[in-house]
Amino acid sequence: MTDLTVFQKKIRDFLPEISLRFYEPLAKHTSFRIGGPAEVMAFPQNGNQLAQLLKVSALLDCKPAILGAGTNILAPDRGLTGLTICLKDALGGMTVLENGKIRFGAGISMARAASFAAKQGLSGMEFAHGIPGSIGGGIYMNAGAYGGEICQICQEAEVMDMAGNLRTLTHEELGFSYRHSILEEQDLIVVSGTFALTPKPQEEIQGKMQELMERRRASQPLDMPSAGSAFKRPVGGYAAALIEQAGLKGFQVGGAAVSTKHAGFVVNLGDATAADVQALLKQVAEKVYANSGITLTPEVRIWKRERSVSMGVSFSAKAKGEVCRNVPQKHCCCLAQCFGILLFCNSFQGESIRIITESRELGNLLPRLFKRTFGVSFDVLPEEDTTGKLNFQITDTGKICRIMEAFGFNPADTLCLHVNLPIVEEDCCKTAFLRGAFLSGGSVTDPGKGYHLELTTTHHSVAREAYSLMHEVLGFYPKFASRSGAQVLYFKQSDLISDFLTFLGAPVAAMGIIEAKLEKELNNKVNRRCNCDEANTSKMVEAAQEQLSAIRLLRSQGTLEKLPQKLLQAAQARESNPEASLTELAAMMEPPISKPAMNHRLKKLIQLATEATP
Repeated sequence: MTDLTVFQKKIRDFLPEISLRFYEPLAKHTSFRIGGPAEVMAFPQNGNQLAQLLKVSALLDCKPAILGAGTNILAPDRGLTGLTICLKDALGGMTVLENGKIRFGAGISMARAASFAAKQGLSGMEFAHGIPGSIGGGIYMNAGAYGGEICQICQEAEVMDMAGNLRTLTHEELGFSYRHSILEEQDLIVVSGTFALTPKPQEEIQGKMQELMERRRASQPLDMPSAGSAFKRPVGGYAAALIEQAGLKGFQVGGAAVSTKHAGFVVNLGDATAADVQALLKQVAEKVYANSGITLTPEVRIWKRERSVSMGVSFSAKAKGEVCRNVPQKHCCCLAQCFGILLFCNSFQGESIRIITESRELGNLLPRLFKRTFGVSFDVLPEEDTTGKLNFQITDTGKICRIMEAFGFNPADTLCLHVNLPIVEEDCCKTAFLRGAFLSGGSVTDPGKGYHLELTTTHHSVAREAYSLMHEVLGFYPKFASRSGAQVLYFKQSDLISDFLTFLGAPVAAMGIIEAKLEKELNNKVNRRCNCDEANTSKMVEAAQEQLSAIRLLRSQGTLEKLPQKLLQAAQARESNPEASLTELAAMMEPPISKPAMNHRLKKLIQLATEATP
């Protein structure tokens, strides 16, 4: 039975009421009409089913791909592995609140939401009337058009994390920027959004919507499969104008082409593949850069095939995957987490920074975290198809100086790295620092094999200071060891390891430690019981043989039949039932007697036989 078949069966067993399809074509669920089969696609009908599905996915160590309306997605030709959750019918509902506010379910289309707001005489969503996609996707990427953006009207959003937990993020916490929100960095799913709108005459709102829709029809290839604008608007220009200036209108790769109607759109001519679209996007960006010196960035979300399966990875990698989902919100925590990552990474020096990891989740987090914290990008990134260790490097001395100075180090001095205490002064920053240390230099053994968690650094002072920090925050006393020039802090107690993982934000991994311990204790108890029963059985057999030998001796000497009736009855019962227990023999007496009384009679027979032996 393959892992996939096991996973399918487990999903069915846990959630039999949720509709599942196997090897469902993604082309049916994306506006590009491109994409191979999703190995497992689930269709929750409401938020409760979505939460249940996410919780079960977490328990099964499978991070799902989340598919909304599919209007800004390029799905891979070979499809997606593992689980894909389609939210098309899951999160509906439109509720008019006080003071010109409306709450929309994330599954409501942008066009339907705009029409609903217009009927209420509330203005602000006119720009969204012709935008394909859903409210959830619109909030996720801060969708916009014709001078309007979601960030201008979205007051708050209810979101769900990958463990199925709900929380509400304010406008500020959503971290909106051009075609971006903080949700992209935190694996959060939009459940609903609350929009603050302005009262206006219904006729005026509908007139504006009609005007914008006519402009769309006149300028955009709405009759052909596409994912909307192919590139984000660059600083100092417009993508469509730059593409047209480079002479690329109608430029074609395979079945994908730059629209002749609007150069900012890439369209599927009927038989385009994801590979065609990616090649086209790459060539267009290169030609525009050569022509204008301006870099174009794709607005289309390009999915990779290996997106949602984590089955088969190590226990340590799964724990790190959980920790990576706790993306720091505040700048101080981002700085502290980066500090932990770098002090426990492979190389952190004035000449270079090198981080090597097997964790795909950490590999996805690092570029975003460093860009957000220091405004720098890595000089060396892993190849996109890398399946082994991921190697990240920064060699630019200017970038390294910026990072060093952010931590309070002077790059001109001889570096003796240590934990700069002001960076970990707040409790939230202490947590973030230890998360970074575990992600970069930590490992935890599969609890089925033993209990061991360690943090490894090449800096002696860092190890000592991390020891003090762990004692201060958690009351832990990790042990020290030196290994090949590195300093190792480690635990071997299962309760400390589970507490530490819970503290870091990996409750599923922590529960794995607890469950493994309980299973071992139960197995040990069963083994002891079996050993005890086996020993008791051996003793019972030996005692029965001794009793039977005594009875045979008394019979051979002609004294058995002369014994008192109670002893004779006991001897006859034992001879007839050589494998019976004392309790069973006692019940056979007439009248029945107690187990001690039966034991006494059989011992009396042995005594008489011993006395009769010459």
